[in-house]
Amino acid sequence: MGVEKRSAEDAAEGTPSEKVAKVQALQWPDLKTNLTHQDAWLTLNNGVRYPLLGFGTFKLDAKSTTTCTTSAIEMGYRLVDTAAVYENEKGLKPLLSVSKSNGKVWYQSRPKQSDMEPCDIVADYDQAKDCMVQTKLWTSKHGRSGCLATFNDSLKALGLLTKDRKTKTLVQSRPLDCYLIHYPGPKRGWPLKNKPDGKPGIMPEHWAGGKTRNETWAAMEDLYLEKRVRIIGVCNYSLRQLKELVENPDNRVVPHMVQMEYHPLLHEKGGMKELMEYCKEKNIMVQAYASLGGSEGLKQRNFSLTVDPRIVAIAKDAQRSAGQVLMRWALQKGTTVVPKSSKVERIKENTALFDFELTEAQMEAIGKLDRGQRLSWKGVDPDKEK
Repeated sequence: MGVEKRSAEDAAEGTPSEKVAKVQALQWPDLKTNLTHQDAWLTLNNGVRYPLLGFGTFKLDAKSTTTCTTSAIEMGYRLVDTAAVYENEKGLKPLLSVSKSNGKVWYQSRPKQSDMEPCDIVADYDQAKDCMVQTKLWTSKHGRSGCLATFNDSLKALGLLTKDRKTKTLVQSRPLDCYLIHYPGPKRGWPLKNKPDGKPGIMPEHWAGGKTRNETWAAMEDLYLEKRVRIIGVCNYSLRQLKELVENPDNRVVPHMVQMEYHPLLHEKGGMKELMEYCKEKNIMVQAYASLGGSEGLKQRNFSLTVDPRIVAIAKDAQRSAGQVLMRWALQKGTTVVPKSSKVERIKENTALFDFELTEAQMEAIGKLDRGQRLSWKGVDPDKEK
């Protein structure tokens, strides 16, 4: 579905608070057909097409992000996942800075809210040429002002936002593809100083749980409804926290996606079954990270899913690598995936997920590994954020 092109006069009519985004059913491709990773796209609940396979950049520095992402794009990846806290957004700038618009304005955002600057968007997304980029708002930037400011900071790092010297108007080279809230809680502890009462420092200082989360989401909605971003969503939200957004009558946009830790050790227990069912009911796409078990704390826990003998046996039977089996399992469970690697051969290997299928018996055997074990975020359940 194409994005509606509107004049500046039309764009100025009504504020985002007067609009409610429509929700449509998710449209998944048939994984049983002989797809290539370049053909494997779904349609989100707002009509935007989105690839089932993306390239992750967690723990890559900016230079490695440029090199590895260049390789990934050459191999057919069309989605790159980054975040402000990864400190590598600027590594994507060389890949996104080509202008196609000759300075012509595609859309003019003229919000009436005093805290949102006017912005000229000079080109729409070109699916034939552009690689999709999604980045994330860090925990310390929750709240309206933090969200709006850090969104612009990310766009500047990506090379998508400048300011016209003459008009002083923000100029965005094209809409950001996807913007996510990284975590449902604030920044705590180091390097923040302790409070006078000895408790760990907190940022934002005005943190008020669900109230602040909804303030952040309202700002995300404004960015979306002003066409500065095409997809908005959240990461690591529990069922309760997601319901806060979806079922709040004042909110105008149902999240388009939820990115969450999801792998054979964590997919039904620990509230995951109910969360997945709710996302399906509300047509919210689920994206799995740490599909191979994640790299956080790997040395301390001294095991990896890729060497689990049960996974290795299934991989041998399927004539695939353990990593391919784990990601194919996630795809058949109804998620998209964003594997990361700095090795060219592994980046290539991770594209070969659509020309084989795991049997029901293999899916069931892998599913039995579930023990509700979180391997990311130091194993902390995000639902503890009240």
